Amino acid sequence: MSAGDLPANERNSANTTSGTVSSKDRNPTYYTSNRRSIDEIDQDEIMTAIRDVFKSGESLDPDTAITQIARVLGLRRTGARITEVLRSGLRTAIRRHVVNRDKGVITIECSTIDDYARDELIETLLAAMGSTWRDREDAIRAAARRLGFRRTGNRITKTFKSAINCGIRREELESNGRSIRRRKS
Repeated sequence: MSAGDLPANERNSANTTSGTVSSKDRNPTYYTSNRRSIDEIDQDEIMTAIRDVFKSGESLDPDTAITQIARVLGLRRTGARITEVLRSGLRTAIRRHVVNRDKGVITIECSTIDDYARDELIETLLAAMGSTWRDREDAIRAAARRLGFRRTGNRITKTFKSAINCGIRREELESNGRSIRRRKS
Protein backbone atom coordinates (compact mmCIF):
# COMPACT_ATOMS: atom_id res chain seq x y z
CA MET A 1 0.00 0.00 0.00
CA SER A 2 1.48 3.41 -0.96
CA ALA A 3 1.03 6.69 0.89
CA GLY A 4 -1.44 7.79 -1.84
CA ASP A 5 -3.79 4.90 -0.96
CA LEU A 6 -3.99 5.92 2.70
CA PRO A 7 -6.47 8.35 4.30
CA ALA A 8 -5.16 11.95 4.58
CA ASN A 9 -4.32 11.74 8.29
CA GLU A 10 -2.22 8.59 7.72
CA ARG A 11 -0.51 10.00 4.60
CA ASN A 12 1.17 12.70 6.67
CA SER A 13 2.65 10.12 9.02
CA ALA A 14 3.68 8.01 6.00
CA ASN A 15 5.58 11.01 4.61
CA THR A 16 7.24 11.49 7.97
CA THR A 17 8.72 8.02 7.82
CA SER A 18 9.50 7.83 4.11
CA GLY A 19 12.20 10.49 3.87
CA THR A 20 10.15 12.70 1.51
CA VAL A 21 9.83 16.45 1.32
CA SER A 22 6.46 18.09 1.88
CA SER A 23 5.68 20.24 -1.17
CA LYS A 24 2.83 22.16 0.52
CA ASP A 25 5.14 24.22 2.73
CA ARG A 26 6.76 27.44 1.55
CA ASN A 27 9.93 26.30 3.28
CA PRO A 28 10.09 22.54 2.79
CA THR A 29 10.65 20.42 5.86
CA TYR A 30 12.91 17.43 5.44
CA TYR A 31 11.61 14.36 7.20
CA THR A 32 13.74 11.44 8.18
CA SER A 33 12.79 7.91 8.93
CA ASN A 34 14.55 7.85 12.30
CA ARG A 35 13.59 10.29 14.97
CA ARG A 36 16.46 10.88 17.30
CA SER A 37 17.34 13.15 20.13
CA ILE A 38 20.17 15.66 19.93
CA ASP A 39 21.78 13.70 22.79
CA GLU A 40 22.09 10.66 20.49
CA ILE A 41 24.26 12.58 18.02
CA ASP A 42 28.00 12.56 18.71
CA GLN A 43 30.34 15.52 18.28
CA ASP A 44 31.97 14.09 15.14
CA GLU A 45 28.59 13.81 13.41
CA ILE A 46 27.88 17.44 14.31
CA MET A 47 31.26 18.38 12.77
CA THR A 48 30.35 16.62 9.52
CA ALA A 49 26.98 18.40 9.45
CA ILE A 50 28.71 21.76 10.00
CA ARG A 51 31.14 21.00 7.17
CA ASP A 52 28.19 19.99 4.94
CA VAL A 53 26.36 23.26 5.61
CA PHE A 54 29.38 25.45 4.86
CA LYS A 55 31.03 23.44 2.04
CA SER A 56 29.47 25.70 -0.61
CA GLY A 57 31.45 28.63 0.80
CA GLU A 58 28.29 30.44 1.88
CA SER A 59 28.48 32.84 4.84
CA LEU A 60 25.77 32.48 7.46
CA ASP A 61 24.76 34.16 10.69
CA PRO A 62 24.86 31.80 13.70
CA ASP A 63 21.07 31.35 13.97
CA THR A 64 20.67 30.44 10.30
CA ALA A 65 23.66 28.11 10.55
CA ILE A 66 22.15 26.34 13.57
CA THR A 67 18.85 25.86 11.75
CA GLN A 68 20.57 24.43 8.67
CA ILE A 69 22.84 22.17 10.73
CA ALA A 70 19.80 20.82 12.57
CA ARG A 71 18.11 20.02 9.23
CA VAL A 72 21.22 18.20 7.96
CA LEU A 73 21.18 16.14 11.16
CA GLY A 74 17.53 15.26 10.53
CA LEU A 75 16.16 17.36 13.37
CA ARG A 76 12.85 19.06 12.58
CA ARG A 77 12.96 21.72 15.27
CA THR A 78 15.57 23.87 16.91
CA GLY A 79 14.45 24.24 20.49
CA ALA A 80 16.59 25.54 23.33
CA ARG A 81 18.45 22.26 23.96
CA ILE A 82 19.25 21.68 20.27
CA THR A 83 20.35 25.30 19.84
CA GLU A 84 22.62 24.99 22.90
CA VAL A 85 24.28 21.79 21.63
CA LEU A 86 24.73 23.11 18.08
CA ARG A 87 26.09 26.46 19.32
CA SER A 88 28.63 24.47 21.34
CA GLY A 89 29.37 22.44 18.19
CA LEU A 90 30.01 25.65 16.23
CA ARG A 91 32.42 26.85 18.94
CA THR A 92 34.21 23.49 18.73
CA ALA A 93 34.31 23.75 14.92
CA ILE A 94 35.90 27.19 15.27
CA ARG A 95 38.58 25.80 17.63
CA ARG A 96 39.24 22.95 15.16
CA HIS A 97 39.47 25.44 12.27
CA VAL A 98 36.58 23.89 10.38
CA VAL A 99 34.78 27.25 10.29
CA ASN A 100 35.70 30.82 11.10
CA ARG A 101 33.59 33.50 12.78
CA ASP A 102 34.31 37.08 11.86
CA LYS A 103 32.03 40.01 12.73
CA GLY A 104 29.11 37.71 13.52
CA VAL A 105 29.32 35.81 10.23
CA ILE A 106 30.44 32.18 9.99
CA THR A 107 32.28 30.84 6.94
CA ILE A 108 34.30 27.73 6.11
CA GLU A 109 37.94 28.09 7.19
CA CYS A 110 39.59 24.85 6.07
CA SER A 111 37.55 23.39 3.24
CA THR A 112 40.07 20.64 2.42
CA ILE A 113 42.65 18.68 4.37
CA ASP A 114 45.37 20.63 2.57
CA ASP A 115 44.23 23.81 4.34
CA TYR A 116 45.40 22.47 7.72
CA ALA A 117 48.93 22.96 9.02
CA ARG A 118 50.85 19.80 9.88
CA ASP A 119 50.97 20.78 13.57
CA GLU A 120 47.16 21.01 13.63
CA LEU A 121 46.90 17.56 12.06
CA ILE A 122 49.26 16.06 14.65
CA GLU A 123 47.24 17.69 17.46
CA THR A 124 44.06 16.30 15.93
CA LEU A 125 45.56 12.80 15.74
CA LEU A 126 46.67 12.97 19.36
CA ALA A 127 43.24 14.17 20.50
CA ALA A 128 41.37 11.56 18.43
CA MET A 129 43.56 8.65 19.56
CA GLY A 130 43.73 9.16 23.28
CA SER A 131 46.52 7.21 24.99
CA THR A 132 45.84 3.70 23.69
CA TRP A 133 47.47 1.86 20.78
CA ARG A 134 45.50 2.40 17.57
CA ASP A 135 45.88 0.98 14.10
CA ARG A 136 47.15 3.76 11.83
CA GLU A 137 44.13 3.53 9.52
CA ASP A 138 41.73 3.71 12.47
CA ALA A 139 43.59 6.72 13.88
CA ILE A 140 43.42 8.46 10.49
CA ARG A 141 39.67 7.80 10.21
CA ALA A 142 39.06 9.05 13.77
CA ALA A 143 41.09 12.22 13.16
CA ALA A 144 39.32 12.88 9.84
CA ARG A 145 35.91 12.53 11.54
CA ARG A 146 37.05 14.87 14.28
CA LEU A 147 37.64 17.51 11.58
CA GLY A 148 34.24 16.82 10.02
CA PHE A 149 35.28 14.80 6.97
CA ARG A 150 32.84 11.98 6.17
CA ARG A 151 35.23 9.90 4.07
CA THR A 152 38.97 9.35 4.12
CA GLY A 153 40.09 9.35 0.52
CA ASN A 154 43.65 9.19 -0.78
CA ARG A 155 44.42 12.85 -0.11
CA ILE A 156 43.29 12.72 3.53
CA THR A 157 45.06 9.38 4.10
CA LYS A 158 48.33 10.61 2.55
CA THR A 159 48.22 13.87 4.50
CA PHE A 160 47.61 12.14 7.84
CA LYS A 161 50.27 9.49 7.12
CA SER A 162 52.73 12.33 6.62
CA ALA A 163 51.56 13.91 9.90
CA ILE A 164 51.98 10.54 11.68
CA ASN A 165 55.55 10.18 10.39
CA CYS A 166 56.31 13.74 11.45
CA GLY A 167 54.82 13.05 14.91
CA ILE A 168 57.01 9.94 15.23
CA ARG A 169 60.14 11.91 14.22
CA ARG A 170 59.25 14.62 16.76
CA GLU A 171 58.69 11.87 19.37
CA GLU A 172 55.09 12.96 19.98
CA LEU A 173 53.91 9.55 18.71
CA GLU A 174 55.44 6.11 18.99
CA SER A 175 54.84 3.20 16.66
CA ASN A 176 54.80 -0.55 16.95
CA GLY A 177 54.37 -1.94 13.46
CA ARG A 178 50.98 -0.72 12.17
CA SER A 179 49.94 0.64 15.57
CA ILE A 180 50.63 4.09 16.98
CA ARG A 181 49.95 5.90 20.23
CA ARG A 182 50.74 9.10 22.04
CA ARG A 183 54.29 8.98 23.36
CA LYS A 184 54.35 8.63 27.12
CA SER A 185 56.22 11.40 28.91
